[in-house]
Amino acid sequence: MRARLWADSRRNCHGRRDLHGVGSLAGTAQAQLTAAYNDALSRTGFTSVAGNLDGQTLPPGLYKSTSTLGLGVGGVLYLNGAANSVFIFQVASALNMSNSSQVVLEGGVTGQANIFWQVGSSASLGTYSTFNGTILAYASITLATGSTMNGRLWQRLGRSQWIPIRWRTPARRSRP
Repeated sequence: MRARLWADSRRNCHGRRDLHGVGSLAGTAQAQLTAAYNDALSRTGFTSVAGNLDGQTLPPGLYKSTSTLGLGVGGVLYLNGAANSVFIFQVASALNMSNSSQVVLEGGVTGQANIFWQVGSSASLGTYSTFNGTILAYASITLATGSTMNGRLWQRLGRSQWIPIRWRTPARRSRP
């Protein structure tokens, strides 16, 4: 599945229009994405993280990396908390999830709706990786063969490449 959402109606390099919504829908979606991206980016009171998160167990909170963040081949990151826990990751550069890596939810964390990954450039999920959360990428998102995405993908610029994957979106919650 491949879809792109644009606020204009220009034709792409194949002479087809990209999915651009009806009326102001695309512009509204872009504005909401920008607001969410900037909100995640502007949060303060973080815990610093860096490089490879293999084998770590993190409680709910705000985490910031000043460069690239990810997991190595077969690496596992455990997110441990209650059902309403919130995890926000601010990644200044790229998010790289290597082949067969996993983001695992533990201790009552039940959904992907409260896990956010704000990425300053591009995000990539390796072959047969399993990922939980919402990715808000500035540039692009690539999902490799067999990867499982439990959450949502949003990118501000660039293009996505999705090769056959398993996709699950979190249940929609009503506003309080």
